[in-house]
Amino acid sequence: MREMHTRGVIPRWQARLAGVLDQGSATFPVTNPANGHVIAQVSACRRQHVLLALEAACGVENALRDVDSKTKTALLRTWAAKLNQDADRVATTVTLETGKPISEARREVRAAISVIESYAAASSQSKVSAVIEHRDEWQMKRQLRAIGPVVAITNWCQPVLTVVRRVVPALVAGCPVILKPSSRTPLSALTIASLWSDAGGPEGCLQVLTTDDPLAATDVCLADTRVAMVSFTGSRDVGLHLARMCADVRRDTSLEVDGQMPFIVLADADVERAADVLIEVTFMRNSGQDCTSANRVYVDERVARQFVDAIAARASELQCGDPLDERTTVGPLIDSLTLTIIEEQIEDSVADGAIVVAGGKRLGGLYFAPTVLDRVRPGMRVVEDSHAGPLLPVLRFTESDELLEMTSSNRRGQSAWVWTDDDGAAHRLACRLGYQNVWINDAGETYPDRPATSVAWGDMGDAARYVRSVTIASSACVTETKREK
Repeated sequence: MREMHTRGVIPRWQARLAGVLDQGSATFPVTNPANGHVIAQVSACRRQHVLLALEAACGVENALRDVDSKTKTALLRTWAAKLNQDADRVATTVTLETGKPISEARREVRAAISVIESYAAASSQSKVSAVIEHRDEWQMKRQLRAIGPVVAITNWCQPVLTVVRRVVPALVAGCPVILKPSSRTPLSALTIASLWSDAGGPEGCLQVLTTDDPLAATDVCLADTRVAMVSFTGSRDVGLHLARMCADVRRDTSLEVDGQMPFIVLADADVERAADVLIEVTFMRNSGQDCTSANRVYVDERVARQFVDAIAARASELQCGDPLDERTTVGPLIDSLTLTIIEEQIEDSVADGAIVVAGGKRLGGLYFAPTVLDRVRPGMRVVEDSHAGPLLPVLRFTESDELLEMTSSNRRGQSAWVWTDDDGAAHRLACRLGYQNVWINDAGETYPDRPATSVAWGDMGDAARYVRSVTIASSACVTETKREK
């Protein structure tokens, strides 16, 4: 793996395409949000590079489709082993690009290894055909085949894990992948693709398009009829734009977009334990910028004061600092725009009656103190608008109908959390909330073998459905049964 820049000459990273980019090709900088230093210059792909990648993907499509399951399993296990061997350096790359604390980056890499290993096990048991009907005179088989080239577009907050989750199922199905990572975190994606090649992955099956003009590159892909599917993780606005464009040409999509992720505390909850977990699933997930972070808190009025005091005390104790320092629990925000949005949302909410009980101020650079806002009400900007950062708005409720009305947004995210000592009440509430995942008295760690079902807008093509959709059933094959003479 290429060594990361610390001082002196800034290294240049090239996009991974079947063809070779000219050394004179344009580049764009990748910046460490913790200190503002440029850590790498990366190839800025343009229209001709996108077309080159599409041509290469189509060229290897049949070869990848014909790879048997035993070979795929061995390749995936080797890939996971390579990633495990380089885990520390990959985690360091993640931290330098995102500002995520190194301990959290290591957990992300371990989760990615687990995902690859899980698909390796599943690949060894896969079948490409199955008899679905049998008669004396004939039998009908369902033949499975890969749908074709997949364009995977990933966001920055989990630059290793999201890439693996979007890329591996397609490769297992036999679909070549063109990966367009976030321009903020291209190094992690390039590293994962490099390890794929080191493991023996066929060239052209996993290509990485790095660009500082993502919309232009994406539009070229979407306009090309050779692209069979678009897989996306990112903002709601971009996801809806992609959905509309793909609908026009009846192209398959798997779109995972952001949304509201409520953390709900009922009156009989273990308040201290719930406070511990809330800090873990917000501030300690990439400073609240992770797509799996809780971003709204709803607490029963009867325990609200106790709970707010508990989370405010814990937020004030968090260690903000150098994300490469093992003691750091909260790193910087990804950019100045995110910092400005957080500040404006706090100012507007305070003007409308909210109270800052912890944090609420800049700490220098792109750092912002973990902030707890109490007495927040529906309609305030911090509730209605999306936000990503170390900011927790707390809304109080007095009865379940009021809670459900507060959480009945059509911008649901993937998950909700419910804390209560009453299992029956928890499951009844979970059913009425309508979220993809509802974690009951649990932090909500995600594992490859945990089920997921798509609900509402948070995940317009959930992981389980994505795996199924990259392999489709071809026309049934009817064969005449041979008769004995």
